Amino acid sequence: MEFIRAQRGTPYLGVCSLEHLISLGWKAQLQSEFLEAKANTLSPARIVAIDRDSVLVAQSISDLSNPRRVSMSGRLRHLGCEELAVGDWVGIHETRIDYLYKRYSVFVRKRAGKSSKIQAIAANVDKTLIVMSLMRILVRDVRSATL
Repeated sequence: MEFIRAQRGTPYLGVCSLEHLISLGWKAQLQSEFLEAKANTLSPARIVAIDRDSVLVAQSISDLSNPRRVSMSGRLRHLGCEELAVGDWVGIHETRIDYLYKRYSVFVRKRAGKSSKIQAIAANVDKTLIVMSLMRILVRDVRSATL
């Protein structure tokens, strides 16, 4: 079912359908926030990559091979909006992010360097797989066996 510009009181999802958003992880709590925020002129999208000055977003699985490039609005920057992360849900208007949905989970790490601040790696993640090389452990075991 394709959503077009909404009639009075009907949610406007831009050119994307609810089924497309669900395939990217859209949840009921995001839908209720979307309706409460009265973001009738915004279209929801999920951040799939972040460059230095722009953000790549998708509104369906098919968009993952060719995501849209958007930028953050000055209003969000001025409000001190927290740092964006891959996986965040945003409300976009044409090529501009105008709304950041609340995160329901975030994967963080300590920033590089001497700073004690944290850095968001990914947001709104349901499952995490951590992969680590065993090479360091194997080299240490080989060295101790030869000594």
